[in-house]
Amino acid sequence: MSHSTINNSSWLQAESAYFKQEFQFYYQPVFSLRSLRLHSLKALLCWQTDRAQIYAPSTINIVEESQLEIPLCELIFYEACKQIKLWQLYHLASVPFQLSINPPSKQLCQTNFHLFAEKTLGMLSLRPDYLQIEIPVEWILQNSSAAKTLIVQLTKMGVSVCIDNLELPFLLSGFWKSLPVRIFKLSKNGARLLLTDLDFQNNLNEILLARKTFEVIVPVIENEIQLDSIRKLDHLDDQSSFFSQSLSSRQATELICSHVRQQPKDLLAYVLGMNILSQVAEHCLGKATVIRYWKVTRPRKPWLALIEPYQKRQALFNSRHSSKLGIDKQQDLRQWMHQFTQHCSLIIKDFHYLLIQTKLTTVERRLLRVLCPNLFSE
Repeated sequence: MSHSTINNSSWLQAESAYFKQEFQFYYQPVFSLRSLRLHSLKALLCWQTDRAQIYAPSTINIVEESQLEIPLCELIFYEACKQIKLWQLYHLASVPFQLSINPPSKQLCQTNFHLFAEKTLGMLSLRPDYLQIEIPVEWILQNSSAAKTLIVQLTKMGVSVCIDNLELPFLLSGFWKSLPVRIFKLSKNGARLLLTDLDFQNNLNEILLARKTFEVIVPVIENEIQLDSIRKLDHLDDQSSFFSQSLSSRQATELICSHVRQQPKDLLAYVLGMNILSQVAEHCLGKATVIRYWKVTRPRKPWLALIEPYQKRQALFNSRHSSKLGIDKQQDLRQWMHQFTQHCSLIIKDFHYLLIQTKLTTVERRLLRVLCPNLFSE
């Protein structure tokens, strides 16, 4: 398998079953910070060996050092494209959505990488605008001519390109002006600098306002204070674990379904969902602990101060809980529910399995699937 598989698509299909025995993908959600909607997913490779799981970047490092690097990289690319094709067919339809793939650097050095990508998309009948290729800035700087050629070729195909691991000052320097790229992902250090320095925020905002098609991905957000500090900036996306941990394929599908479906806008729907969580948790933790968990996980937003999700069900049906919510307030409540379930999981291992085993009505289960899709997953 030392040769490229670009003209041997049957190899890819034949090796698919063996790939799944050794590897699987996890997916890191990317959310738009302005709309707080699911924007895309980043594919993370996980190597399963003796039931242990080794996550990227360790897996990618191992792949890069192997003698099977090129064929294996092509197989990884093919399998990731198969997954986004399944989502496209059964869940996404015409909804704008992308899966981000980070090919190993040596695969990018292939002069025919764009041809392999084009052949794979054609083989799967996959729309190119559903795919995003992340290219490390270090590779671009070391291979400037080849990088520019590759980026132009992928862009002409309709594939999005993201420049990965950028330091913030480097992004502000305008090095990208000669490249047809509109998506940039900061390094962790660059993200922390953006979160703490008002001057950098203002400088970046000027660029984003001048080039309205630009997007900047922030890989590190650790708390609500940091989130609030950059929410005023347009065209920023979050790819950190603040809103969600990395997800299995099934969990990612649940998340996609919840965001494709219309999110509830009634405050009452959210409070009823929180009340269901309270009742399930009370069986193991007791009412006093549940009340305390809701209080300590309450986001520091004044409008949430009067909401008491641990009330009895009949007490919830009053005018105070009948208002319509904007996107920001919907996200406040979903974040509150997420933090509450995280606290419960510290005491009740696999809290989501408890919810699955609890006798809920069809309406209750459907409501929780929409509000907390990750709870009903593997």
